[in-house]
Amino acid sequence: MIVLDVGCLLIDNNRSKAYIQKLLLNNFVPEQIFFLNIEKRKKETKNFYDDLFSEINKFNINRKYFYYEITEKAINPLVNFVPRNYLSFNVLEKPCETLDKYGIKYTVLNIDSLDDEILINEIEKSQVNYFIFSGGGILKKDILSLGKNFIHIHPALLPDIRGSMGIEWSVLLKNECSASAIFMSEEIDMGKIIKTKHFDYPVLEGNNVSPLFCSHIRSELLLEIVKEFVENGNFPLFGNNIKDKGRSYYKMHPLLNNIVFYKCLKNRTTGA
Repeated sequence: MIVLDVGCLLIDNNRSKAYIQKLLLNNFVPEQIFFLNIEKRKKETKNFYDDLFSEINKFNINRKYFYYEITEKAINPLVNFVPRNYLSFNVLEKPCETLDKYGIKYTVLNIDSLDDEILINEIEKSQVNYFIFSGGGILKKDILSLGKNFIHIHPALLPDIRGSMGIEWSVLLKNECSASAIFMSEEIDMGKIIKTKHFDYPVLEGNNVSPLFCSHIRSELLLEIVKEFVENGNFPLFGNNIKDKGRSYYKMHPLLNNIVFYKCLKNRTTGA
């Protein structure tokens, strides 16, 4: 079934894989699909916090969990655990391979960035009004002002938690995991909310949240709103994204990430 008036902007990432595989598996074929081959990024002005975030990442990679003791008995069951609930898509199959397998037509755009004129021109002349955005950077004014609607799935409850590492901040601050579908605006994570959905705590792999969990919950919510679009002829609208509520969060310090790990472990082992 071709879902008229809905298109996709795909790149080679796990989110795109989850999105397009689940849509096609459920017989939802976007009317127009662009695969964005972002060859190189335009050099951006260095942010004041770049060096700080770099150091935080180093700590995250090699962090030690000093808030509590990890014994062999506690950690062994998690080391080789495969969260099969999140393997709802094939991470080894690239988006273009999926499209070719189903015989779906798509257009490859070789661009430098998401504000490349090639992409802007293609979107502007498109007859499609809704585009599912699957990452690759930030959409800016030039493309957002074309009169199209770009749908983004944020891995946290909006408007409460904006910004990066939404899953980790949600676990830390709200004791939950959620995803929010929104229409994108120039202000990051501030667009009108289409729908929200709550999920169980993520399963841990070794000492981290499963890397597939984020793509999994995003794609599950996407599938719900596309189903509603097909059934009702429009996307549901949960409400406005209240600007004076919630706040934006950024890279999490390893010390706080340590607490998130503990809360996920406790929830999964005790059901607390």
